[in-house]
Amino acid sequence: MNHRRVLKIGSLLLVLALVFSFACAPTQKVEEPEKVIVIGTTMFPNDFNPMIVHGNVNFGLVAWRYDSLYQIGPEDVAQPNLAKEIVVSPDGLTYTITIRDNATFWDGTPLTAEDVVFSYDYIMDNELGWYASMCTQIKEWKVIDDYVVEMTVKETLNRSWLNSNTFYWIPIIPKHVWQDITPEEALGGLPLEKTHGSGPYQIAEFAPDEYLKLRATPFAKEVLGANIDEYILKGYADASIMTQDFIGGKIDVIYGGVSYKTVPALEAVPEVSLVPLAALAHDFINLNSWSNAYARGEESHPHPALKDVRVREALDWCLDEEVAAEISYGKYGTPGCQLLMSPYFKDFSHTELDCRGFDLDKARQILDEAGYLDTDGDGIRETAEGLPLRFDVYSTSNHAYHLDVATVWAREAEKIGIKLDNSVMDWETVWSLMLPDYEYDIVMWEWPTDPDPHYFLSGVTCALAGEGGWSTSGYCNPELDEWYAQAEVVPTREERAALYWKIQEQLHRDIPIIVVDYFGNLCAFRNDTVDIDVEFLKGLGSYGPVSKMFAINADTVK
Repeated sequence: MNHRRVLKIGSLLLVLALVFSFACAPTQKVEEPEKVIVIGTTMFPNDFNPMIVHGNVNFGLVAWRYDSLYQIGPEDVAQPNLAKEIVVSPDGLTYTITIRDNATFWDGTPLTAEDVVFSYDYIMDNELGWYASMCTQIKEWKVIDDYVVEMTVKETLNRSWLNSNTFYWIPIIPKHVWQDITPEEALGGLPLEKTHGSGPYQIAEFAPDEYLKLRATPFAKEVLGANIDEYILKGYADASIMTQDFIGGKIDVIYGGVSYKTVPALEAVPEVSLVPLAALAHDFINLNSWSNAYARGEESHPHPALKDVRVREALDWCLDEEVAAEISYGKYGTPGCQLLMSPYFKDFSHTELDCRGFDLDKARQILDEAGYLDTDGDGIRETAEGLPLRFDVYSTSNHAYHLDVATVWAREAEKIGIKLDNSVMDWETVWSLMLPDYEYDIVMWEWPTDPDPHYFLSGVTCALAGEGGWSTSGYCNPELDEWYAQAEVVPTREERAALYWKIQEQLHRDIPIIVVDYFGNLCAFRNDTVDIDVEFLKGLGSYGPVSKMFAINADTVK
């Protein structure tokens, strides 16, 4: 026998045997690398207590961390979240709500009807600020069984208002945690372990002022179909450094901090897409209107002349909203007039309101007729008591364009005899000067709203002026409050719109704020790392990349 032939045959059989054995062996599951998206922002949150939420980013992240009965879905339509079924009694006063039985708090405790009733009762009984203002029509909550609750209301409510406000905004908090938290503690800083919820993304790691890591829960991955394992929110004090990191690929998304001045540089990068979100947000100027602040009689703030609506009107005529919108957002800004008058709000927007615009002669005439004259020839008008019309204007360091607008405004105001002294502070300092004691004259501010504007308008009601509220101007008008309350119960959208028009007219007369412009946050994302439908992103209100819909639907580029 030819030994060489035998060796060749033997070698061939050995190779075939090895191939066959590998083919038949059980395959090892290959772990895919985790998907992570890094979001940069100049509006980094440092407190996660859901009862004292403020700022666009933190508002958005509440929905990541907490479930509510309803949520805002694609196309800004309110849709069920925890609520599985709602049956309304024939008289419209009783709502029997069945919640889904698969919601779990992050510590493994099931979310039940007890938690739903506790959450609403805790807010209502302790009158916790902005949430309580959405529960004034509720008479009682009851637990029917583990996953059924009953809500009784004082009078028949507008269902679209209810879904988009009372059911949407109230976070369902764990009773076994919050039952030991006092109302005083609820309005302060809480340990991170006491701020956990049942939402699709939970806090995994937090470094103050630096970064926040949020990881997808099993429910998010297995039921909601979330693609991203972890989001990292990275905070920046300097928007220019954030932009450099973004262009360099160190972060994937920017939300909060994209200045129009950086737009040319960003547009020059092929991998970058700029997305202007829906114009739901307002830049505005707070003119201290809290009556208690003036009653204190302090010599510093607020300046007594700001209580005079004629002075506030003159200041309004000094602001050129078209210039201000250009300064703030370039081609992406819309000049302001009054709350809700962005084109986004359609019939809620008072299209027939006569906006003041920019007219220095009109401003001078108002002040002359009101008796504010420059008697000592120094260029600044005085009150009858001889107090100069000199006001402090505060801007926040994380909104650089606010100072730019305030600087131009001050230049124009000086031409009519009003001196505006501008200064910049960090966001937290300005907030503390506004609330709860209103230790200021004028503040440059901004605030987002939502597809349904009722919650946003609560910021100009008496209930939220002063301690425990978030009315940054401190404005209070009982007649306006009556219209606001009626909007909750009128049956049609048309009737709600008519009431919102009345509210806009009253604010236009009283001038607690001056609306500078309307905008949708200009965000940027790298389309070489993040896979998201741009049109879908544009439809996510003013929250965009920090909305729950983005968190669940975003993906990384394959």
